[in-house]
Amino acid sequence: MKRRALEFIKKNWAPICLLIIVLLTFYVRVEEYRWQYLRNIDSYTFARFMDDIVENGILPERDELVRSPVGTTRNFELHPYEYLGAYSFMLMRIFAPGMQMWQYLIYFPAFIAARLAIPMYFIGKALYDKKAGLLAAFFTVFDLSLVARTLAGDPDNDGFVLLIPMIVMAVFIYSYKYIERTRK
Repeated sequence: MKRRALEFIKKNWAPICLLIIVLLTFYVRVEEYRWQYLRNIDSYTFARFMDDIVENGILPERDELVRSPVGTTRNFELHPYEYLGAYSFMLMRIFAPGMQMWQYLIYFPAFIAARLAIPMYFIGKALYDKKAGLLAAFFTVFDLSLVARTLAGDPDNDGFVLLIPMIVMAVFIYSYKYIERTRK
């Protein structure tokens, strides 16, 4: 039994370390949050957009709270962060029916930030090796400027804005390496 466990750890040490980094990232961002409100004013704008999506299925065309009392028509920009937050909240309500949007938005930025380690690991692994990938993931998710922008209760889109380009970069690097290998 002990021998089997050691063999498993030897074989899967990199994914285990990556999982520890992801969990530690989430824990560090959520641990000290003890308030009954979100951290900044932008958070409430994102929360309102996500509430609108939860209530209507999409963002309404007209926003009465902008340029009040006149309101304004929303431009048809994409709002992927707001949709991701709203639909993941709807999914979470299946498991925690009493949860409110503001309570969910305490954990959402930490959840997104924890996912930053995964594409960064694959980037480092593709460019060098597994150890470099783990170091790159660790140093990325614990960068102080990133930690400050992805703390619990601050559902701004900074983590999401970093996550998407990292995923694209990882896919690009792996695609490039695959094409390079198949040409030989």
